[in-house]
Amino acid sequence: MSTVNVYVAAIGTINDRVMSLGNRVVPNTIASINQEWHATARITNAATPNNYQSQVMWEAADAGIADFDFLFLESDKDVLVEFQSDNATPAYAVIKVKADIPLILSSDAFLAHTDTSQLGADDSAATPDVIDKITVKNNVNGTDPSVTAIVKLTLLT
Repeated sequence: MSTVNVYVAAIGTINDRVMSLGNRVVPNTIASINQEWHATARITNAATPNNYQSQVMWEAADAGIADFDFLFLESDKDVLVEFQSDNATPAYAVIKVKADIPLILSSDAFLAHTDTSQLGADDSAATPDVIDKITVKNNVNGTDPSVTAIVKLTLLT
C-alpha cells in the first residue's frame, strides 16, 4: 500500500498583481494506493476538416483496473475527453482539456442525466455511478494529418 501527494497550485500576474491559488507547500494525500495504470496514446488529426480522430484510453472491463480514486491526464495539444458511465443507460460528459494543462480528478464518481441537472435539490443526494470508459479526441483545428496529440493518462486506486 502506498500514498501519493498532490500539490495543486496556480501562480500568475494579472494587471501587475501577483495571484496565487492553491498550495505548493502542503499536499493533499491520496492514501491506500494499491494499483496504478498508465496509458499513452498518439492521436492523429484527419485529412478531412473537422473529422477529428479519437481513441479509447481506458475501459473498466478490460484494463486490469476496474475503478480509480485519482486521475491525471495531460496532452501536448487541445483534446476533448469523454467520460462514459454504463449504468442502465449510458451517460456521457465531455470536457475540453487545454494543451499542457493537466486534468486531475479525485474520484470516478459520475452523475449524469439527459434532461435535468443532477445538482438540483431533488438530486443532490443522488448516488453516483462511476466512470467506466474514457475516450480522448484530438481537437486541433486543421487538415494536416501530421498534427498528433500525445496524451498520457494515469489512474490510481
